[in-house]
Amino acid sequence: MRICMFAMLLPVHVTGGMELHAMELARGVVARGHDMTVISTRHPNGVEKEFVDGVEIHYVNEKPTSKKPMGSKALQKLEQLHLKRPFDILHSQSFAAHYYLKKGLMKKLAIPVVTTLHGTAGTEIKSNLHQGLTPMLLPKIAFHIFNHHFRTKELVRASSAVIAISKDLEKVIPREFGIGSER
Repeated sequence: MRICMFAMLLPVHVTGGMELHAMELARGVVARGHDMTVISTRHPNGVEKEFVDGVEIHYVNEKPTSKKPMGSKALQKLEQLHLKRPFDILHSQSFAAHYYLKKGLMKKLAIPVVTTLHGTAGTEIKSNLHQGLTPMLLPKIAFHIFNHHFRTKELVRASSAVIAISKDLEKVIPREFGIGSER
């Protein structure tokens, strides 16, 4: 199977849970005999392409951020790679592949999407509230609400399957997104 993953950030950008998960998952997919290509944002040292433990990684010239999905350069790279050698699945870490759906490439390229959710608006807001009152609390909450309604919900509903990273999320996702638990 040939898989392309959209990951907004990787451990080369920042060492966080989602970034480590994305790389470990990519390595595991390769270890099981599949081809794994990751498309991510600009590498801090300007690297455009590298191989890490059998994972082919393409860095596109987009600002590294966890606050917006992969943009036009990532979509162009996906289309270019797919035309050379078609992908079987596009795996979105969180809402990274939102523009794949929004810009009509899902219909054009017909690569099914699997989305891994590391949290939902509700779980992220709950986590923010537990961190206490800070000047950033309201902007964080506003971001999670915006992101849920204008990015994540649409992508999750269009995804062929959704992966929850915990048993708690497995219970919350169908309710928050209005999808069947079988997906």
